[in-house]
Amino acid sequence: MTQDLTILKEAICGLAELGMHHNRWHVRDVAVAMLQRIRDTDEALAALEGLREAEPETVAWTVGDSVVRTLHPVLRAGLADLFTDKPGF
Repeated sequence: MTQDLTILKEAICGLAELGMHHNRWHVRDVAVAMLQRIRDTDEALAALEGLREAEPETVAWTVGDSVVRTLHPVLRAGLADLFTDKPGF
């Protein structure tokens, strides 16, 4: 994982977008693994910003209900705000 929060943000955004269109399951697994390794609030905020920049449908596909439960609390709360119309978040 990178120590640069801008790179983290861009990587998460890019992986969410790429996952819907190219080798979907592998890319999704990489994005989920990166998100699950986040333990720091600043990293969680950077990753959340990256997810906010991605298309909502790609984010929903990348971080389904079962994944959200495994993420840093900041990511869980931020994703809940993004998907207030989805009862599982």
